[in-house]
Amino acid sequence: MLRELQTKTGKVYDAMNTAASAMVVGMGVVKDYTKNEVKFPGEATDKGVFFVTKEKRAEGIYAGLGEFSDYEDMFMNIKAGEGVKLVSPEKAERYATDQITEGAAVGDYLAVGTDGKFAKSETATRFVYRGKKKIDRHQLDVIEVVE
Repeated sequence: MLRELQTKTGKVYDAMNTAASAMVVGMGVVKDYTKNEVKFPGEATDKGVFFVTKEKRAEGIYAGLGEFSDYEDMFMNIKAGEGVKLVSPEKAERYATDQITEGAAVGDYLAVGTDGKFAKSETATRFVYRGKKKIDRHQLDVIEVVE
């Protein structure tokens, strides 16, 4: 899940890439500029990181059934080869996601690991953990962009 808590108005979202492997909305990814794909980084990083998401469209037998929760698997799971939308984190923005590993305390720096999840970093990065926030009956972790 990805919630944009405090972002700039009029941002451009890159929707010209596909997922190199299966992933979940709210993960951190990097671009492979030679293949127009996004993938998990080869090592933990905060450089060139985007939040990955996708358009929420009910398809197949669900297309005519009305409204669904944003948390439905069909909206959260991204298949390999599926088109994605990239959210570029910018300084002073805050996001909420469930794609974070346990162990971070408020004020810790975060980096995106090789699994696409945000995790505590021993060195300073541009992402800072700001604690948990309840949104839509779900407990999400808040990440602030500081650089």
